[in-house]
Amino acid sequence: KWLDGLASGNIMHGSIRVRAAGMLRAIIPRFGEREARASLFYAIKHLISSVCQKVAMPEQHEKLGRYALVLLVLGVMGRLPTIILPGHSLMVVYFDGSYLQTAQQILHSNFHALGSRTPVYPLVLALCGLNTRAIWITQSILGVAASLMIFEMAFRRTRHALFSLLVGLACSLAPEILIYESSIMTEALTNFLLVAS
Repeated sequence: KWLDGLASGNIMHGSIRVRAAGMLRAIIPRFGEREARASLFYAIKHLISSVCQKVAMPEQHEKLGRYALVLLVLGVMGRLPTIILPGHSLMVVYFDGSYLQTAQQILHSNFHALGSRTPVYPLVLALCGLNTRAIWITQSILGVAASLMIFEMAFRRTRHALFSLLVGLACSLAPEILIYESSIMTEALTNFLLVAS
């Protein structure tokens, strides 16, 4: 809901009090499970449509869109069981507490902590509200988006949709990628930013 409000500019956030410590939480609300799942489909839907319009010839739009949709569905289905199963405890494979400490200090308006770590990943953690499930969902969204961008790059180079789908699936469902997404490490964000550049 809040993504639609963000797009239309109609976001209301409870009782807004301007406090330095609550600035990040007032600007971008914490991800709930439902909102995070909805934002995955919302963000990637626009990515699929832009991929199909920019790279494919008009007669290839529908075919390429189907392959991109298959990649999206398989990428999401590969991640859903570990994210939404009730009673399933999250398994954080690797945990670097210094990123969480920096994010916590950012939430408390202590911006001197930005000198101990590069600020981008702690800012992402702070925007997720230091919630491990929200962090995992956010990193999964970045992983699926990166695989769609890799699919698009492979299609631009080869003009072969099935081969591009296989390349995208290999990058989306590789065990190493799924481990990075379930860990509090910069690799998932770095992978997304590297592919996006």
